[in-house]
Amino acid sequence: MLRSKARRVHSFFMVMALRLLLIVSVIGVAAFFSGAYGALKGIISKAPSLTTIDKLPEDNHSIIYYSDGQTVANIVSDKFPTSKYVLYKNISENIINAFIALEDPDYYKHQGINLRSLFNNNKLDFFSSDDEENYTLTQKLLKYRIFPEYSNARYSFMQEKLQESYLAIRLEKNTSKEKIIEYYLNSLDVGDSHGIYSACGYYFQKEPSEVSLSEACVLAPAMLDPSNADPVYCNASNRQLRQTLLSRMLLLEFITRDQYDEAVADTDDVYERITRNTESRSDYFSEALREQVLSDLIAKGYSSYEASALFYNGGLTIYSTQDKDIQLILSNEFLNTDNFPQVGDGSWYELSADWELTVSTLYRGVLKYTINDLLEFYANYEDADNLYRHTDGKNTGITTSTYSQEDLDKKIAYFIGRKKSERDVIKCTEKNHIYTIEPQAAMVIMDASSGSVVAIYGSRGSKPGPASTNRACEYYRSPGSAFLVPAVFMPALDSGMCTLASTFNDSYYSYTENDVTRTINNWYSTGYEGLSSIRRGIYHSMNIVSARCFDRIGAVSSLSYLRRLGFSKLNQAGDRGVSLAIGTLNGGVSLLELTSAYASVANNGIYNEPRFYSAVYDRHGNLLLGEKNKSRVTKTSTAVLLTDAMKDTIEKGTGTRCAFDEIDVEIAGKTGITENHSDLWFVGYTPYYCAGIWSGADTPTSLSQTQYHKNIWKNAMEKIHIEKGLTSGSFTLPENIVSCTICKKCGNLAVEGLCDCATAGDLTATEYFTEDTAPKTYCSCCRKIIICDETGMAASENCPDTHTVIMTEKNETPEAISHGGTADTAYCITPEMLYTCSYHRKKD
Repeated sequence: MLRSKARRVHSFFMVMALRLLLIVSVIGVAAFFSGAYGALKGIISKAPSLTTIDKLPEDNHSIIYYSDGQTVANIVSDKFPTSKYVLYKNISENIINAFIALEDPDYYKHQGINLRSLFNNNKLDFFSSDDEENYTLTQKLLKYRIFPEYSNARYSFMQEKLQESYLAIRLEKNTSKEKIIEYYLNSLDVGDSHGIYSACGYYFQKEPSEVSLSEACVLAPAMLDPSNADPVYCNASNRQLRQTLLSRMLLLEFITRDQYDEAVADTDDVYERITRNTESRSDYFSEALREQVLSDLIAKGYSSYEASALFYNGGLTIYSTQDKDIQLILSNEFLNTDNFPQVGDGSWYELSADWELTVSTLYRGVLKYTINDLLEFYANYEDADNLYRHTDGKNTGITTSTYSQEDLDKKIAYFIGRKKSERDVIKCTEKNHIYTIEPQAAMVIMDASSGSVVAIYGSRGSKPGPASTNRACEYYRSPGSAFLVPAVFMPALDSGMCTLASTFNDSYYSYTENDVTRTINNWYSTGYEGLSSIRRGIYHSMNIVSARCFDRIGAVSSLSYLRRLGFSKLNQAGDRGVSLAIGTLNGGVSLLELTSAYASVANNGIYNEPRFYSAVYDRHGNLLLGEKNKSRVTKTSTAVLLTDAMKDTIEKGTGTRCAFDEIDVEIAGKTGITENHSDLWFVGYTPYYCAGIWSGADTPTSLSQTQYHKNIWKNAMEKIHIEKGLTSGSFTLPENIVSCTICKKCGNLAVEGLCDCATAGDLTATEYFTEDTAPKTYCSCCRKIIICDETGMAASENCPDTHTVIMTEKNETPEAISHGGTADTAYCITPEMLYTCSYHRKKD
């Protein structure tokens, strides 16, 4: 009875517990979905408005002027403007079908988002940020017209993806398919042009309504991926994509077999019909100008699409800073193949690391082969003719670095042929069969007084395509010893902690960062020089002097100056140690940034943000964009003293190759080379222009020739000065700069008859200071000692034979001695010299 009652009580509580659990679960689920619904509703409520999607751009073509204010830069074709809005009815059906087949074959079936494409291998892939195949053409339109680039933050991306999908459904509900694709084709950028009208004129000199099927299949991949599918610069890639697109259009029944056959028969002729304007509209300066104007418009609050539409169609008047005469001279130097190492003697051809072969098979699905598979296939090849550049010391296998494009082409063709011969292969598609000649180079020329970029060139030789990388602005590499001045010596002088006469010991130096111990080496192999001044550290490019000076001033001071000088990638933890002092950086610097930093020295310490335009006016004549930011980074005296030291780089230092031959114009500058000789730099300036040059392989690798870039700098700059009539000019020192004769080993005032008569040679030099930093004390390191010839000790009055030496009072550390000592070692006071000779005593 009791047991039965207990069971009933137990059952009662179990039932109550289950009911309570059920209630709590229901409430929890309801709360979850309520919260999720609320969050989703909140995200959607913040979605951008669609009201601007149907706002057509104005047909007021923007005009760009050279710096002379008179000659119009030829970036606009007389017949085909850089952009013009085209209605759906005026666009060839061939173009429309080609883009739909390539971008969104289900375009006419979905309602804005394609749910089927969201599943990849049976897995929902809705939040993939790098799978372009998940996007419908409608979503891509929204990306162009409304949404900015997704941020790296996952929540921001997910939020924008939800908003984008929601807006795509809304847009499809209220807008016809014809109008959406019309918007889309008018929104694409092509090189430095905009929209389908410009692309048709750019490639074929035709109206969009006149483009044939054959031409449309060239045009679509070129517009969607200009860097890899341009029909002129990437002809092989475009041909393959065109053939694939034609096959897809036939499969989708967008075209008939007769149309397909006709287009295939036109393959060779269609590429011959592609014409260009007599003066290319695609150059490095105009692209950099466009990017800066668009960026500045976006900073003023315009969306990316609004900024683009305003740039191309807003009737802007843009006064660029480009000097056409200087640009022509610079371009000619970079087009002159004699200025660079020859293939096989310092240069080579590099196959794109993105090379890829896609093989469609009947039973095994789609197979992808990368560059590594190609290299593995030829792993046992004996390179008896040295056709490939091997960096491992071996001569077996092939590499992507070749001295013979023809041989590598044959090997690639054989590899593809082997894959095609497999029984179930349907087709093979090759991608990115592109060669780049290495090493590459870039140069920037500026007016230091204003920060105006007057000329720029971003590659070696001809520009490889309308969307090719501008190495002058977009490459970030370690600057090596070109960084010593802005990172170390500038803050050291400007803070008053050092002068040009301050000395640091050039001796064995190692440091530990991130638990890794490294040794700093100078570029020269003649040993360590011992006590050396900052001036010599600059013109002789002494990394160890810079490192020891950095130890004195600290990373905080260094980074403070570097950020004010516009270096944008120095927030990595690895860029805060001694490596900063020798230009070994994780983030790197661009050539434009480095040139701008030295331009601030040439401009007496005032930094100007580099600019490619002086003013931009809207179509009503109102100033839209004007002056860029400027700020004082150093005292005038600091800049003047650094300039004087960097003059020595040209006169007797590492930059003597840069000295002009035909004109009497002073140059100041700084060379730079990374430790493994993979990056070559020189930034120099005259009283008129500041210019920087970089050269190196796109994938960093040791270079066998390391001086040619200085010749290019010298050739270009001397011709520019002659062209402009600037055949003489010098730097001047202001009145508050004083000169003193100092001892080169301690930096104090020299003592006549002592420092100039040292056993090591004349140790005196003339140095410049500000009035408040000039030395007040006399030499503290040179010491005259009379030596006993027999004992080598300090002579007493009883020593019969003596000689006088003037030695340096310096403690050479055991570590320095164990690594060969320094140039000072033989002239340092030894312990014996500090004791008076006791061997010769006074006779009774």
